[in-house]
Amino acid sequence: SDANPMHRRIPAEVVSRRRAPPKRPAQPEKEKEPEDVIIDLKAAITLKPEARARWLSKACKMVTDGRGSSTELYNIIVSRKFASGLPDRVGRKLISIVEDSMDLFSDKQQRYLSSSDCPLMATRTRADVGLDAAFGEETVGDGDRERDTADAADAADAALAMMGNAFARVGGSDAAQRRDREERERRRAADEGEAKWQAAQDDAALRRQVADAKALARREAAKREEKQRQQDAEEEAARKQATQEEEARRRKLEEEADDIFAKALVPQPPPQRSGSRKRSRSLSAAARSGGSRSISSRTARRRAKDRKKNRRPDWQSQMSSTSSLTGSRALLLNRDYTEDLPHLPRPSSSGAPVAV
Repeated sequence: SDANPMHRRIPAEVVSRRRAPPKRPAQPEKEKEPEDVIIDLKAAITLKPEARARWLSKACKMVTDGRGSSTELYNIIVSRKFASGLPDRVGRKLISIVEDSMDLFSDKQQRYLSSSDCPLMATRTRADVGLDAAFGEETVGDGDRERDTADAADAADAALAMMGNAFARVGGSDAAQRRDREERERRRAADEGEAKWQAAQDDAALRRQVADAKALARREAAKREEKQRQQDAEEEAARKQATQEEEARRRKLEEEADDIFAKALVPQPPPQRSGSRKRSRSLSAAARSGGSRSISSRTARRRAKDRKKNRRPDWQSQMSSTSSLTGSRALLLNRDYTEDLPHLPRPSSSGAPVAV
């Protein structure tokens, strides 16, 4: 009659009482470590020796993917600061990582990394020398040391992850990384080609090249000498022509100066009428007077005498040289001198004074 279904159940028998085990809290998942690291010497040497192995493996992976520079990684690996203070176990691990990633480097870099001159490879040599002594001194506490080392490695990885997150934005661009990868592949191909092929020198071709070069040099020298000779000849001709022109100009100036001085010092006589002109005038006058007929010399002399008689006498020309004197000189030299006054009549041709 009771509607409660619990009243119709059969009670269970209690056999034992146990406490439920406490539930363990769920462990938080570890943060995913960044795969990118900073390929830089300062960032690498600040890490602990145990963390450098992980850093090196990640850096090699980045270079393989073309996100890092193989040259920078090579410079870090061969640095003495990176290989100093490393335990033997860490050194062997780093060496194994480098040997596995040898194809990232050129032939020359691979030879140096494989030699004992590399500081990292020198640690393996020292480890091999003291391997027996180190093996004899190992104790049972190696497990504890390994656990401590593992803890230190985990701490170093955590620090490396923090550094990776902090410097995630630092790095080259994809184009620069691609160019670096292409350059690395080109160098590798060139090194492989040089290793496979060797150019043979042709002595005859070399001798021909040397002979051709010498002949060309001689021809060029001859051309230069000929050109210089022509220039010298042209300059000499121009110099001589200029000298001759200067001398001609100087002589002309001297002649002109001599002519000017001669005209200035020597008085020039007045131009005289030529006899032919007088004769032509006389003949023309005769022609005008007598027509065009010719006359004899006797007739010409007679006519000239008649013209002389008919010409007006000039009293000044008839006077003597003494009569032209006046004043005291005339009185001293000529006692018969009579002063020619303006109010007195002019003396006659006889020379005696005429009284008015």
